[in-house]
Amino acid sequence: MPKFMVITGTAAISLLLVTKLNAQSITLDGLARTVSAYSIVEKVCSSVTPVDRAQVQKAIEASLELGAKQFGLEQARAAVRTEVDRRSKEVSATGTLPWCSYQRDHLRSVGLGWFFPDH
Repeated sequence: MPKFMVITGTAAISLLLVTKLNAQSITLDGLARTVSAYSIVEKVCSSVTPVDRAQVQKAIEASLELGAKQFGLEQARAAVRTEVDRRSKEVSATGTLPWCSYQRDHLRSVGLGWFFPDH
């Protein structure tokens, strides 16, 4: 197989994720909500359920790259920081296990079950 035809599963998934996001008219708030959810899944949910942290981190990086292109890196990061703070309070109020269980089910339903190795 020619070298240019070989693409890893991770690269393909990241490409599809970015392409899907590009195809939508994303907002800064939407980007921040997405990245904050992925961030909490990676940092918090991994303590209560198996999470492929490397895959989640790649999705975060791809989303932030898209956000930087569309809104500027500093504006994207600032929006994400604000949303991570808000979402952290949401997780505290809901409870880690219920919040993470809901996110796992939701992410699986939208085709991101590969964040969770046990899917």
